[in-house]
Amino acid sequence: MTSPEQYRTGYVAIIGRPNVGKSTLMNQFIGEHLSIVSPKPQTTRHRVTGVLTRHDAQLILVDTPGFHTPAHLLGKQMMQIVHTELHSVDVVLLMLDAAAGLTEPDRAIATETLKASKPMLIALNKIDRVPKPSLLPLIAACTAITPSAEIIPISATQGDNIDALLTALIQHLPIGPPLFPSDQLSDQQIRFFVAETIREQVLLQTHQEIPHAVAVIIDAIQDEPSRRTIRIHATILVERPSQKGILIGQGGQRLKAIGSAARPPIEAWLERQIFLQLWVKVRKDWREDPNTLRELGYVL
Repeated sequence: MTSPEQYRTGYVAIIGRPNVGKSTLMNQFIGEHLSIVSPKPQTTRHRVTGVLTRHDAQLILVDTPGFHTPAHLLGKQMMQIVHTELHSVDVVLLMLDAAAGLTEPDRAIATETLKASKPMLIALNKIDRVPKPSLLPLIAACTAITPSAEIIPISATQGDNIDALLTALIQHLPIGPPLFPSDQLSDQQIRFFVAETIREQVLLQTHQEIPHAVAVIIDAIQDEPSRRTIRIHATILVERPSQKGILIGQGGQRLKAIGSAARPPIEAWLERQIFLQLWVKVRKDWREDPNTLRELGYVL
């Protein structure tokens, strides 16, 4: 164990465009499926934290929603989360998609990040999809807009260069004792992970407008010791009746499939067998409804 005078602890915000691999990197660091992952943009809607405790440091990693232009009140709240984290963490990790190159949105995000005056590193993700010769000009382009930022090519899915990135992040953390017990992986409540696991399956099993119009509310979690089970009641919100029909599916088959796929990871988290009951309800334009957003945990 590193001496208290040398131990480092701090918050690291992982920011970037949608689908650059922020949640995948978070899960890779922690070694657990904390952040839900899907090919759909704007999968992450909340601030998701993961606590990584080592002998020399404790990193509190913050997975943030992807930078985007908000189209509704929900989107505005998501962007507010990003801006808040930019100014409250100790280190900012900007993730870029190396396969996509340095885009104009990336440049805008880098400019916004520099305004926060925080130590910043850049992770060039998805290098497994990019010929090595093309990385050098990309690194040079990044250096031109963020001269002081260390740039580390990685593959979050393959785990390539993750240790080097972790070492670099730790070097920028302030000296201080750990803030969480060594066995704690997150500061989020179980209800949050249960809701996100259900929403992840909706994202993976539906298409078109359905994923963006869906939210999950946990109505009840009831422990039944005599049966050695936990009973969970959850409501999936949609905005239109047509979306409800698609989500339920013919004879309720799609909803059953979503529940079946969500059950194993929830049971793994709770270390108990669960009974999962899902309902689908229409709440018109809930993404613009302050009351619903508060119910979902957003602070307006």
